[in-house]
Amino acid sequence: MGLCPFAYANCPPNSMKLLFITPVANRSGSVTTLLNYMHYAPKNDSRRFAMFSRRAGQLDLTEFNCPLYVSPQSDRFSYRLYETAVHKLTGSIPHLKSLEDAHKAEKVDLWYINTIAMPEYAQLAIRLGQPY
Repeated sequence: MGLCPFAYANCPPNSMKLLFITPVANRSGSVTTLLNYMHYAPKNDSRRFAMFSRRAGQLDLTEFNCPLYVSPQSDRFSYRLYETAVHKLTGSIPHLKSLEDAHKAEKVDLWYINTIAMPEYAQLAIRLGQPY
């Protein structure tokens, strides 16, 4: 039996809900691996999945019955200006609020943060007391 992130949450492994967090909603290697797992999982496996992406992409999860949450973040100058203004005025970052909203909506047991390039998501998980 190989190592699996599902083994680390404090709940029965076959009833767990995982929030997979990725920078872009596309078919990159790690996202494709998760999609393959969802497709080929045993029929009696009741694990549930949701996905959060920092940016929109061409990913469609309807065949997997997996909700996809996407933050409003983009590379446009107008968005960067907006995010900076919101952060300066309120102290919050819009894409972190989007992740927190997805977390509340799905009531997940475990976050899987796809890349180390998103340390603010790990900090949010710690603040929320969420295993990741």
